[in-house]
Amino acid sequence: MTAVGIPKGWDATPRTCGATGCYVTFTPKSPRHTYCSSRCRYRDKDAGRPDVVKKTRERCAAWYAAKKTDREERPWLLGPPPYADVLPGGGFTIAFAPALRWPLELRNARLLHGVMTELTAIPHHETMPMFTLVPMDHGRGQWAVWIADEAVARRLAGHAWPAQVADQSVLVRCGPFTRLRSPQVTKRGHQTVRVDLLTPLTIRSMGGAITRVNPTEGNLCSTISSWLPRRLGLDHLRLQFRLLEKRTETVRVDLGGKFGAVLGCSGYFVADVNAPCRWLLECAARGLGMGGRTAFGFGRIRVSDVAEEKEKAA
Repeated sequence: MTAVGIPKGWDATPRTCGATGCYVTFTPKSPRHTYCSSRCRYRDKDAGRPDVVKKTRERCAAWYAAKKTDREERPWLLGPPPYADVLPGGGFTIAFAPALRWPLELRNARLLHGVMTELTAIPHHETMPMFTLVPMDHGRGQWAVWIADEAVARRLAGHAWPAQVADQSVLVRCGPFTRLRSPQVTKRGHQTVRVDLLTPLTIRSMGGAITRVNPTEGNLCSTISSWLPRRLGLDHLRLQFRLLEKRTETVRVDLGGKFGAVLGCSGYFVADVNAPCRWLLECAARGLGMGGRTAFGFGRIRVSDVAEEKEKAA
């Protein structure tokens, strides 16, 4: 043996570790010294053994349970859902020839609702509207429609269809087919947004038996997360919603006929939301609407970023 513990006659020339992916250079101490460390020897020799794999997985599971570092446990850091460039379905503007003798307002939107129900021939869904009436000027005469079924929207768009509006026979002129672009939410974390209610927001529960005219944080969060994600083909989104400010008042709109009076609220609210919740609000603002009775023009909203508005004001 030499003074450094290397066998006599052994070539102590530095060599590269024999483990896959390790390029550390070390000085061998014996002819069988192939790995730079016991860790490399274990990884290269034993990592594929079933008992070793099981032991490794158990150790990793225990570490995960202790650390909880998965981003799913931090919903405020979640990003918007990966989605196509356009939202499903499509829509078009609506005009009448000859013009109606009176303006088509929110209070008589049931007439337009009946026309679109007849033209689309889509069966009503108990909890999810198949189309949304979009008041272009807060419900004072100019309207558009968004239809969940793209094939139906394409069939109607660009054509004129005979219809009966109250006691007047008209042609319903459907504008060019239009797709709604998917919102672009580029930041994560806490986002403070202001939601202005352009037409009354209706929130109902217990199968429509209870109407929430003074919505709470829970009511608003439930409204955003209920049918809107399903309408977009999304099964589950982890939303974060904290109500910071609310200024609303109760509004009563008499639709007449079998629909009676609809109670809702108007005004605005400010909330702290995460990216998935912001994305859904932006979808609602683009034409899908928020809350119930969107097939009658309710729930038309505008979303603005409070931080951006303050920068513009400064």
